[in-house]
Order: sequence, then structure tokens, then C-alpha cells
Amino acid sequence: MAFVLGLALGVTFSYRDKEDQKLYGGFKFRGYSLSALKQRQLASGEYETIAYVASLDAPKTPCSCPKGVVCKPCPASFVVLTEENSFSSNSVLSPQKEVRALLYIHPSELEVGKSYKFKVRVNYFPDGTTNFQVLGASPF
Repeated sequence: MAFVLGLALGVTFSYRDKEDQKLYGGFKFRGYSLSALKQRQLASGEYETIAYVASLDAPKTPCSCPKGVVCKPCPASFVVLTEENSFSSNSVLSPQKEVRALLYIHPSELEVGKSYKFKVRVNYFPDGTTNFQVLGASPF
């Protein structure tokens, strides 16, 4: 499944309210919270957000296909991102503050429980669904 989305060039955003300031520990961050991205008030495009990795869903076996051979598609890897840093494997995350995203980076670049600055592609569909894709991550 491929999506072609426009990149919002030259447009930057600062955290908008005290809640965002608290989320990012008072650091100046130019981007959107997961909550803001889920509210569907923005155009589909690429954005930066800071989030914690709540879980990773990666294939158990590596995907390989010999050159010149037609193979079935490799299984996708997903990550659950959350704004909340107080979670465990038994906790229930807030649906407003977490998202499941398709990974376009190798899952080994991420560690559950750590925070990262993510570059995400968000696609809003007319039927009300939202698709998140992780394009890049750096520790935060």
C-alpha cells in the first residue's frame, strides 16, 4: 500500500499550549503532539512529533528474497507510539494519546519505553480513518 503525500515545505509549528510544554519538558519543540495529529485539523502530510515507544510489532523472521526471484510481500512492522511516559506491558493507553504506525525504518532503531523525535507521514481519509507512517526517528 503506497501513499503519495505532499510535504508541507517552509511551515513550522511551535508547541501551542501549556499541555504541550509539559509533554516536552519545557523544551522548545517545533511540531505537533500525537493528540493534535489525531484531531484531523491538519492537512495530510509529513510532521514531527515527540513520543514514547509503547510496543513494537515486527516479523519474527527476517525478510529476504533472492535477486531475480518473485517472492510474496514481506510482513510489515508496526509501532505503537504514546505521549504518556508512564506505561507498562499491562497498562491501558489513552486512545487519544496513542497511535499505531507503520514503520518505514528498521525496528532495531527503536527501544520500547524510550522517547524519540519522530518524522511521521499522516494521511487523513474521507471515511474518517487516519494512517500514520514512521519515516524517521532520533532519540529525544
